[in-house]
Amino acid sequence: MANQVNRNINIYIDSGQAQKAYDVLVKKNQALTKALEEATDPARIEGLKNQLEQLAAPMESARAAAGAAKKAVAELADQESQLRKELKATDDSAKRAQLRTELDKVREKLVATREESRRAAQALRDIVKEEAGLKDTLSKAMDPKQVEKLKRELAELQEPLERARKKLAGELAPSMRDITATATALRNEFSRMSEGDEGFDQMVTNVQRVNQELENQKVKMGFLQRATKTFMDEVKTVAVGVFIGNTVEA
Repeated sequence: MANQVNRNINIYIDSGQAQKAYDVLVKKNQALTKALEEATDPARIEGLKNQLEQLAAPMESARAAAGAAKKAVAELADQESQLRKELKATDDSAKRAQLRTELDKVREKLVATREESRRAAQALRDIVKEEAGLKDTLSKAMDPKQVEKLKRELAELQEPLERARKKLAGELAPSMRDITATATALRNEFSRMSEGDEGFDQMVTNVQRVNQELENQKVKMGFLQRATKTFMDEVKTVAVGVFIGNTVEA
């Protein structure tokens, strides 16, 4: 049995699935730890407040610039409209030539001003988004419920993280889900290989090993299910017997 367990662990480790599973949990653990440290760091909270305060002046400037650019676009659009009306209303060739020249200048300026307005509006949106992000981060950092949530998630992660570490170290056999994931990963990789590829023979061996282990796991699962069913049937039989006995005595 010990040799069988070692083979199970080796194929899970050899395939890289154990390392991947462990790395995912380690990364999540690091992220939660960092988030918790940041959420309880007074210096960081004060820094967020300072950033919000420093953003007030640029925000006001951006609003003013966006408003001015929008107003300029509206004024130029009105000028263009008026010039087109005047051009349409006159038959004087000299006057029409003058109006066309003015209209071309206004249109050229209108195009440039619209682009300026677009950039100003985007700059304002960027600052508004930055402000919203800072406010959200500050709100979460100052929320005791958020801190407790991070602590709870971090605590709950320790058990699966330790199990993943043991599986990677060969101290714990992989689960049915682990073997299934390994089989899927190896089969997918094998399907992309050609017979002449480097490592093809080893891949064939690994696929055979994981397929065999998957079958072994299914046999074990079937045995456990049958054993559980037998146990439950016996419990039901005993319960019925007790019920009948109590009824007769009554």
